[in-house]
Amino acid sequence: MNQPTTITDIAKRLNVSESTVSRQVARLADLGALHLLQKGKTKEVRITLTGKILL
Repeated sequence: MNQPTTITDIAKRLNVSESTVSRQVARLADLGALHLLQKGKTKEVRITLTGKILL
């Protein structure tokens, strides 16, 4: 994953809906594996150290 990325970019790369990605990203953020930063209408997604360890 290129850092930072957006939910839209992830959805396009995986060919799935943004809502599907958004739900999964929210779960991973709750676990501390991802960090979300709201930038206007988009959410910037970054993997955390915890996320790297879980990989």
